[in-house]
Amino acid sequence: MKSLVEAGIFDRLFVFLCSMTWKAIRVFNPYRLQKHFAGKVNTVGFAVNEICRLPEKDAVDHICRINNNLMKDGINCLAKRGDLVKIVNPANGEFVMRFVHGAGEHPIKYKAIGLDYEAKKQLGVVNAEAVDLQVVKANAADREFYLMYQDRDVSSRHSRALGWYILIGSISLGVLNQILGFGLSFVGELM
Repeated sequence: MKSLVEAGIFDRLFVFLCSMTWKAIRVFNPYRLQKHFAGKVNTVGFAVNEICRLPEKDAVDHICRINNNLMKDGINCLAKRGDLVKIVNPANGEFVMRFVHGAGEHPIKYKAIGLDYEAKKQLGVVNAEAVDLQVVKANAADREFYLMYQDRDVSSRHSRALGWYILIGSISLGVLNQILGFGLSFVGELM
């Protein structure tokens, strides 16, 4: 009977340690920090004042469309086909990231951008006639934020989050191991 009581104590201790580890990991969730830095416009962006509607196929692929003249090599090149760009609404600080493509058969003007409904909703410009948006090429921090929180591939988002949780968990376990080691050596010296 005594072995059952000991097993129950160890089970409770194990569950308690797991829950404390999970709470510590949740405290270090990087979403707020990453969103803060991803929301910053690091360079002067290309000003956009008109939004064109895109078909559903582009929405599924997370595509935005810009004028073909902005995709040519040279000083006025905003991005190349397939590059990740960040579209920022300075009025409310919201941003969205999309892969850029040329206008194709869509009539998109030089200072216009083609966005899907979800992107317009996230930017807060669903029914706006005139807009003031900034479009910049995404940097490494923006790309990481996109892949961790906005990517359409769920397995990619989960694997990035799992990697982050494993990193934080291993650091926490290492710190706990050091504290316990110092504590036990201190107790050993006292005895």
